[in-house]
Amino acid sequence: MESNNETYLGFDLSTQKLKAVLLNFKLDNIAHAEVMFDSDLPEFRTVGGVNAGRTKNDNVDKGRRYGSGSYYNARS
Repeated sequence: MESNNETYLGFDLSTQKLKAVLLNFKLDNIAHAEVMFDSDLPEFRTVGGVNAGRTKNDNVDKGRRYGSGSYYNARS
């Protein structure tokens, strides 16, 4: 049964950013937040989602995308 105080939390995780949105029962956007890995977390030294590593041939490459987002129903 749907009620007027249901909210939904959605995540979109890609190689370049993490985005979260909070929607109400009408699917209106209540709040959102975004973390751009390259600019917001410079201590990890990524460029376009790739960490070049500290030595030659020490690369951590972009991963494969297995889903297009997840949603969690957060009861208010």
